[in-house]
Amino acid sequence: MDFACTAGMIVCMGFPEIVTIEVDERGRTTLGRVRPGRYSVTVQPDGSVLLQPGRFITDQQMQLMARSDILEVIAEGESRQAQAQTRRPHPRRPMKIREFQEQDREAVIALWKACDLTRPWNNPELDIDRKLADSPWGLLVLTDEDETVIGSVMLGYDGHRGWINYLAAAPTRRREGIASKLMARAEQILLERGCPKVNLQVRLGNDDAAAFYMQRGYQNDKVTSYGFRLDT
Repeated sequence: MDFACTAGMIVCMGFPEIVTIEVDERGRTTLGRVRPGRYSVTVQPDGSVLLQPGRFITDQQMQLMARSDILEVIAEGESRQAQAQTRRPHPRRPMKIREFQEQDREAVIALWKACDLTRPWNNPELDIDRKLADSPWGLLVLTDEDETVIGSVMLGYDGHRGWINYLAAAPTRRREGIASKLMARAEQILLERGCPKVNLQVRLGNDDAAAFYMQRGYQNDKVTSYGFRLDT
């Protein structure tokens, strides 16, 4: 994502984590000296921040970011301390990604429902059963220090494209990088299996999800998705 760097501004990013960059009148920031201009902000896997000049986003992407509160520029004169308190990310806690286990079933389904991923025509119990029968390596959960399931992702590879479904992060643990960690692991697994490209679908109106994937480098392929149910 891009922002215009001027003296006395703070930039806050919501996905996958909050990053605050404070620029003083000399163009200095917590990241070092930055010249006034337009920059692309990227959060690296290790948590560091990369600024790249001269890259712009489209008006559509900017509108998505504005609607989903991914990019917020706080004007000079507002209470920075109060903003920092309200925007401060959760403390980092130990997290672990592993393959789904049967004892995770109830927690995973509850997570999907909490994230509004279930639909009446999709039975989550059957989705799990079918996935375990076909490719159990492709159902992952992310747990916290108490072994509580706080994230999930379902991935597959058909020999042509990789697919992502059921990417979920517990609503009470948002902005801790859960979805980003799961996507990074899913992409790594697919790459190791020889997958050249990942496809996924975002429901119309889910602007937060669309902006999240765009930030990771995914692009709208300008295709129409068709479906036909075989189990009716």
